[in-house]
Amino acid sequence: MNDETNDLIQAGALNWANWHESQLVAHGLRCTRSETLWRCWEPGGIIYLGAITLKPGDPYALYVEIERLVEARKPRGFVMADCWMNLDLSKYGFETTDVEPWHISPPMESPNVSSPPELRIEQVSTLSALREFEEASLKGFEMPDSATSAPFQIHAEASIEDLKLRCYMGRVDGDVVSVSMAYVSDEIVGVYGVATLPEYRRRGYAQALTRAAVQSGLGLPALLQPSPMAESMYERMGFYEIGRLQMWRLPGS
Repeated sequence: MNDETNDLIQAGALNWANWHESQLVAHGLRCTRSETLWRCWEPGGIIYLGAITLKPGDPYALYVEIERLVEARKPRGFVMADCWMNLDLSKYGFETTDVEPWHISPPMESPNVSSPPELRIEQVSTLSALREFEEASLKGFEMPDSATSAPFQIHAEASIEDLKLRCYMGRVDGDVVSVSMAYVSDEIVGVYGVATLPEYRRRGYAQALTRAAVQSGLGLPALLQPSPMAESMYERMGFYEIGRLQMWRLPGS
């Protein structure tokens, strides 16, 4: 891995941690970080990680920090992202899950493709809109019990006060059909939570919502971790792989 690629992944890892912290602190949870590790000391919503590595760093020092977090969060488990795939956490009871790619896109200032004409994209700026956004996101990711979940369990009301966080939703005939999020930092824009309700897929809505998120950081590259299902769509938009990360899961109650 060359220095430029390492710097981009490091910027992406920091952005990912900042997005997590913005969301979790809004829920009143305690998050801390060192130079090499971000972590949350309490369980958050189902979509959130418990720890993210911020630099390759000294593995021994990272292991010490991770061991402390494991002890603090017992008996609850959590998921951790090793952004450079240089750790072995099996000795602490972790299990490997997915290996996910880092995909980056050069700055996308003016889209070459127009959005579907029936799709109206808006940025979330009110609590009522945030409630709609969260409901559509849960349905888009086909989360269990999404129809009966209480509002603001994933995206806390206070989260919309963070000006670096941009949440978008697309409507068709007034109904929210697709969503995306962006977290804008000085070096990069992180794209998160792109989802479309199952009955509205394959109509170009996810691509349009991704563009909205990317354009939150005009003049900045965008970074994301695509699902296997969406990887080809992102590649058509100009994203390409620059590295991979390892997800680790610590089982718990």
